[in-house]
Amino acid sequence: MALALAHLVKLGVTVTRAQSSVRDFVDKVVTWVLEVKSAFDSTIGGHFTWTTWKNLSDKRWTRIGNGMMIGTEIEEFNERINEAKGLFMDLTLINLTGGIDAIIRGLWMLFERQDAISREIEKIREKQKEQFTYIMDELEAQKQTEARRLFLSQKLSSRVVTNPMYDQQGKLPCDDNTRTQVLADIRQWIYDFSANSPNFLWLTGDPGSGKSAITASIARECKDKKILWAQYFINRNNVETTNPNSYFPSIARQFADHSTDVEVTIHDALKKKPSLMDRISPEQAAELFVDAIGTASKLFPDRPVVVVIDGLDETERDRLKDTATIFAHLFRSLAIYLNVKVLVSSRTEDDIRNPFARHMNFVKHIYLDTAEKSSIDDVSAFLRRKVADIVEANDLNWTEWPGDARMDALTRRASGLFIWAVTVTKFIQEQIDTMGTECLNEVLDMLDIGTLGDINTLYSIILRQTYKTNHASTQDQSHDHWEYQKFRAIVGAIVTLCEPMSLEDLAAFLDLRRTPKSAPVDIINFVRRLRTVLVAGTDAIDQKTVPRLHKSFFEFITSPHAEKQFRIDLELTNSELAVRCLSKFCDTDSISTYQPWVVASLPTQLCYAFRYWSNHFHKAKGAVSGLIIDNNLSLTPDRCRDILEHFSNESRPEPLHISFSQNHSRMHIKSDAHAMTWNLTSGMEIKDVHSAFEAHKDYVSTVVFSPDSKHLISGSADKTAILWDVESKNAIATFRGHSRGIHCAKFSPNGHHFASASEDFSIRLWDLHTRTLVASDKSHTRPVRCIAFSPDGKQIASGSDDRKVRLWNWENSGISEALLPDHRRPVTSVAYSPDNRFIVSSSEDSTVQIWNAQTRCMVGEPIAIIRPFCLQFSPRGNYIAAIGGENAAGIYLFKPNSTPDLVFHGRNLSPRVKRICSLAFSPDESSLVFGCDDHSIRLVNFTTPGRPSLVYTGHSGWVMAVGVSPDGKYLASGSVDNKVHVYSMPVVQRRPTSCFARISPKCNVALSSSSQKACLWNLQTGTCSEITGFGNDVNGNWIQNVCFSPDGGYMAGVLREADRAIVHLWDNTTSSKLTFPIETGNSGIPSVGFTKDSGHLFAKSGEEPVGTWEVKNGEPVASYPRDIASETAPPNFFGRQSEPALTLQSATVPSAADPCVKVAGKVFVPPADALACYRAFPFNETLRQNVLNNVARVFDFFTFEDYYLNSPPPFQESTDNIRASIAKLNATQYRTDYDFSKALYDFTTQLNDGHTRWFPNCYNAYQNVLPAPPITIEVNGAQGVYIAFDSVDFISLLGADYTGYFDEIGFDWKRLQGAQLLKINGQDPYDYVDTIARTVSGNYLDHGVRVNSVFSSYRISGTDFSQRLGDLAGPLDVTQTSLTFELIVVNSTVRETVTVPYLASYIGLGDFTDSKSFWEINCAANEDTNGVDLKSSQASLTKAVATPRRLAKGNIIDKSNSKAIGLPPQFIPSLPFVAGSEGVIKSFLLPDNETGVMFVGSFEGDFDGFQADVVNAITAFKEAGVTQLLIDLTNNGGGFVCLGQFLHQYLSGSKLGYPGFQSTVRANPLAQKIVAADISLGLNDEVTFYSADNCGFSIFTLKPGRTSSRRKGAFLNGTQMLPSDNYISPSSPFTVNGRSDPTSQRFHDTCELAFSQEVPADPPFDLRKVAIGDVSTLMNERHNTKIAVFGGKPGEDVQFKGMAGNQVLEWVDLDTEIKTAGVKNTQLENCLELLQ
Repeated sequence: MALALAHLVKLGVTVTRAQSSVRDFVDKVVTWVLEVKSAFDSTIGGHFTWTTWKNLSDKRWTRIGNGMMIGTEIEEFNERINEAKGLFMDLTLINLTGGIDAIIRGLWMLFERQDAISREIEKIREKQKEQFTYIMDELEAQKQTEARRLFLSQKLSSRVVTNPMYDQQGKLPCDDNTRTQVLADIRQWIYDFSANSPNFLWLTGDPGSGKSAITASIARECKDKKILWAQYFINRNNVETTNPNSYFPSIARQFADHSTDVEVTIHDALKKKPSLMDRISPEQAAELFVDAIGTASKLFPDRPVVVVIDGLDETERDRLKDTATIFAHLFRSLAIYLNVKVLVSSRTEDDIRNPFARHMNFVKHIYLDTAEKSSIDDVSAFLRRKVADIVEANDLNWTEWPGDARMDALTRRASGLFIWAVTVTKFIQEQIDTMGTECLNEVLDMLDIGTLGDINTLYSIILRQTYKTNHASTQDQSHDHWEYQKFRAIVGAIVTLCEPMSLEDLAAFLDLRRTPKSAPVDIINFVRRLRTVLVAGTDAIDQKTVPRLHKSFFEFITSPHAEKQFRIDLELTNSELAVRCLSKFCDTDSISTYQPWVVASLPTQLCYAFRYWSNHFHKAKGAVSGLIIDNNLSLTPDRCRDILEHFSNESRPEPLHISFSQNHSRMHIKSDAHAMTWNLTSGMEIKDVHSAFEAHKDYVSTVVFSPDSKHLISGSADKTAILWDVESKNAIATFRGHSRGIHCAKFSPNGHHFASASEDFSIRLWDLHTRTLVASDKSHTRPVRCIAFSPDGKQIASGSDDRKVRLWNWENSGISEALLPDHRRPVTSVAYSPDNRFIVSSSEDSTVQIWNAQTRCMVGEPIAIIRPFCLQFSPRGNYIAAIGGENAAGIYLFKPNSTPDLVFHGRNLSPRVKRICSLAFSPDESSLVFGCDDHSIRLVNFTTPGRPSLVYTGHSGWVMAVGVSPDGKYLASGSVDNKVHVYSMPVVQRRPTSCFARISPKCNVALSSSSQKACLWNLQTGTCSEITGFGNDVNGNWIQNVCFSPDGGYMAGVLREADRAIVHLWDNTTSSKLTFPIETGNSGIPSVGFTKDSGHLFAKSGEEPVGTWEVKNGEPVASYPRDIASETAPPNFFGRQSEPALTLQSATVPSAADPCVKVAGKVFVPPADALACYRAFPFNETLRQNVLNNVARVFDFFTFEDYYLNSPPPFQESTDNIRASIAKLNATQYRTDYDFSKALYDFTTQLNDGHTRWFPNCYNAYQNVLPAPPITIEVNGAQGVYIAFDSVDFISLLGADYTGYFDEIGFDWKRLQGAQLLKINGQDPYDYVDTIARTVSGNYLDHGVRVNSVFSSYRISGTDFSQRLGDLAGPLDVTQTSLTFELIVVNSTVRETVTVPYLASYIGLGDFTDSKSFWEINCAANEDTNGVDLKSSQASLTKAVATPRRLAKGNIIDKSNSKAIGLPPQFIPSLPFVAGSEGVIKSFLLPDNETGVMFVGSFEGDFDGFQADVVNAITAFKEAGVTQLLIDLTNNGGGFVCLGQFLHQYLSGSKLGYPGFQSTVRANPLAQKIVAADISLGLNDEVTFYSADNCGFSIFTLKPGRTSSRRKGAFLNGTQMLPSDNYISPSSPFTVNGRSDPTSQRFHDTCELAFSQEVPADPPFDLRKVAIGDVSTLMNERHNTKIAVFGGKPGEDVQFKGMAGNQVLEWVDLDTEIKTAGVKNTQLENCLELLQ
């Protein structure tokens, strides 16, 4: 056994295996011993030996058999066992050692793996560090890019011209198949990059050879191929382009817009040397042109870099030679840039040729030789084509006219001159238009003159032919003289103007009359006669046409070549224009009414006068002399020149505002960049107190005044804060310590400390006395943008890019605590409320959050404002203001716990303001101060709408910070120009602007009041006597709560003084006055009234009596009267559009418990409470008769009335007998005034025409709002009705006042979002929607369209996206208190029934306190509800003429839209707007880059701006390669009919025909009387709508700046209407549903006269690829455009047609027509006329 074990061990077997082998061996030994024992037991008696050997036959015992002794074997065995034991122990140690080695090796492997992991972690850290560095570099690069672009914008803007491009100037490219060889040569030169191909090509030619057409063609072609880097067309018709100082800056601006690298090159050049912008110079050309274009060349070495400069010879004459010399020096400079190609065109004038001649080896020269065969052939082909067009258009026979022989002669005379050919063809067409085709042979005979090839001879022939009637008759020499004088005046102005004017503006500017009493010259007709030489192209000439002269005609008409009677003397014309400018400036009727602080925005011709006065003065012949006198304002030309010269610089013209002081001694002129005040007696400028503090080395980010207003802190990106003394203007101390720029600084409330927040993540607190650092906080992990001290000064709130708002308790614990939850993006501002109750923060996540300052809990839901910043509480805590919106151009103003309103937009302040950078409140909370990107500071009074803003200037960069001193004396600003400016604030005398009138109950006496004057009118005699003591007292207080006694003999009012009120009582007969002081404390102004017998006057504060007096003697009476005569303001049932004129009969206000008090002052109330207030007014028969009388008269004029008798399919639902319904309303008994008004409202609503709805403001003052607005949508392939999926975000925009109501009653409305509706009030959802569409919606004839209006949907409200509640969730009717839904909520399958309560929202006209004030504010008649007799007084007539005329409107009147709720930010379209999206149109380019979308919210708003937006959007689409267009008119609110026609016309093109209508008016008896009366009274379109020359009031408009809107209407045959034409009588018979319903004669609808934008000849898009959403069957029928219909009920068609065209006129205007015509003659209405 031992041997075996040892053997096994020696063989190297493992310990475990050896042990197993030994056990087996031992087991065998034991078995053997047992066998031996057994053998002994069985062989007793002598067989032991045999048995043993038998059993020992195993070879293992061979040795025993060989004689070995057992004892010896056992001893040996024992030794071996011991040896095996030792070996076993050795092996065990060896194996243990091996195990330890294995463990060690494992540990080493673990260590190696740990090292590998550490290396990987280090690599990740390095990668993160690289990424962080990359991000920071990118942010820094972005910051540098923004700074660079801002810098370039500031530096280049003063020199960049507005319209340098060919298309902006109306330059036309070459006609097809003309100048082909020249264009081919230029193209080959552009793509020739060889060393032999010069960089410059100089294109020259004779006048009229077509140089500009060629350069325009090349510019257009290169632009399309994206190789045109800049173009600059110099044009003497636009004097701005002729200033060489603008050439290279304007080109550099275009360069920079093409490439960031080029932008950097230009930026670095200007940064290094800002003086490059001063004037044109070789250095400017090298830095801004050569270096910039060289960078572009290197960026794109395989593509041409093209610049086109046209008309170099039209440079300012005295600077042409120097400019040409600078250009000549460029020729060699560009030689190394082989792909740079600069095309310059000009005439070969000596001032250009001589400098160029020395460098011609670097220039390719192409001369347009008109004598070359190619030129002659081109012009001949062009001329033949144009004459052929004339032949075809007039159905002529070519062989008869012109015939080949005369055509050949004509082409020979053209002599290769394009201008000759163009002029001749225009002349021929004009002669045909004037005299008909019978004149053609005579015209050719005129042109058959040997010398006619000379363009000057041609011009002479044209002028003589135009004025040949004057030469033919010499009997009226004075007429001839006037005609030529008129020619020189008009053509001289066109030739001499520094900037082109439209004919409309030119007529207003010249105001040309033969005698002072003559009518103005018809300049449009004059230009039409001379269009051959005055107007380019063939477009129709109208008021918007801008005359543009060819240079050859300018040279002819100002030279001896022109006959004396036609010749223009430029010096004399400049003299005349200089005087005209002065007269415009001193025309106070055009500028201001002299009332204090009344401001007028100047129209184009007045801006021109201010802009170019000095230009004309310097070029005038001799001295401009004379004195212009207007009232008490006398200004000599010299003095005017001093005043105006400031505005006659090289910058672009700017809109101006002017205001005069009350005594006419001062004038304030304000433009976008300047504000000046002038003493009109001395002619000297009155300088503002204005100081500039310069110490910072980088932009100033914050300015703040100390609480005592004596000091100012400014913080800067240069890492420092500076303390200034305001009075001495000295820097007191500079605070350093931040390692990065300072974002914000604030004074502590006690003024002992100030804190600064920095880009270095820290806040530092400084002691102002010791000028040392007190403490710092570094709890934020990103830059700190904003801080605010708590009102007690103990804490500092801060906001950071780390998205947190923190509170630092610096005075006590020093702990900084974060407010939760965090914002989702960087925090932009924080503010404490002055009462220390709230903390408000704003963030780039487009929210404003409000926290309770004590509990640190958030109050309500976040308020949605797009990217708000610079949020501030007003000094008294009444308002919160913030900057926000797209491009940071909006100012949001709101009271705590209310929804923000967008109160200002940058474009409302000035067209130049694109971004508002900073804001501050004035101490009295009346005004806001804005820092703007146009370098200005603007102070706007937001409590007085219409009051002018004040403009402060002086900065040369964006104004990043503003502040107002607490004492209101100073305004401070900080800018990117590194400067701090301090201005003196204006001390403005506050003056009341309200005007009001009161009338006695007996209609015998009336009071009118405005400004400081009050008059008492005797309505029987029409006389007026001034009432003394009615105006304001020394404190500016005014009489309020005026009322008359029932007999009209007395009048009373209340004046507030400190803690008391004074009741004033006037005797209307003697005008004597008594006063009665009343101690009122803080209870407000008491109301006053009279007893029914007019014997007593009483006063009460709320319901408490405070005094009663005898009227006759003023003695006090102890008892309070019971027989009170209720005296309220007149009723107004119409506060919006479509309002009839009402009389002054008032409803009786109940004296019982007042239900309106319960809802007064609340924005949201239960519907039942609102309804109780409505029903507080008992039924009044007089009111009913008055209302129904007006309603009946209005329906007389609407052309659809008889169609309703039997409405055709599919509009049967609207069938109604209107007259029978009115009769029913007249016969029904009603309990309250509300019940009657509701019945009338329901009747007009169910006529289903939104253009003519009747809204009683009195009872539409509340809108029911459901917190679960339904929508219809397809889900999983099935259309159904659901609660809007954005309802939580949407409804939350209503604010905490709304949502808090449901929290108080425990109703969880939020969980309903997205729920599927199975039933509404027990009905199928679509069946219930049908009911609402049938009874509530009322806007459209088609039921399917009304179904859409029931649901909530997106829209554009004003100019912003919003969401409409829908007619189910937002009805004006408050009779319903709740809706019951059977629904399944999201993520559930359980059907449940939920009753959802409505909450009524007040949308009335103003705040009220009780029934009386509710009636006065929402129901009382006012100047907007009653028409006027426009001929009754000169003042009224003047007002009528000055008021813009109205274009025809087709508004969808939906007063429920007055509750405009914005879209939650996440649902606003994220695609960038394309051009033309500033107004009611929002346009987008879809990601496929093939589809353009134009969302048209309405046809309201800016009439001209709408057209411009259409053009800009479509132009942008075309430039982007759009091939298909979607016009979305969803929820379009209607508006100007002509704007709808413009959109139609622009999309269809003028070649496809005019899309307008042929119109009639209803010839009812009242309409016939009006027209007849207008004719007999000699009234025209300046006064009435119905006069013939206004053609039924639906056509024309008087736009601001026009002196006349008169444009004759036209019958169908084109005959012009005169004011004396009675187009309505005799009437044209017409029958509708069996009823005779005669109409007027038909006349043209001429909307095109009001278009300010040119309509293209061809459609901009294939009309088959135009789809229009929701409306426009007309375009579908005429042009086969597609119609897309959204929403609606499944399986039901949607129709967008009506039964008949409606003649729509605002009801108050209809009342004006009736009164002006003298056909309204009731005594009750007549008594109003003196006041209205």
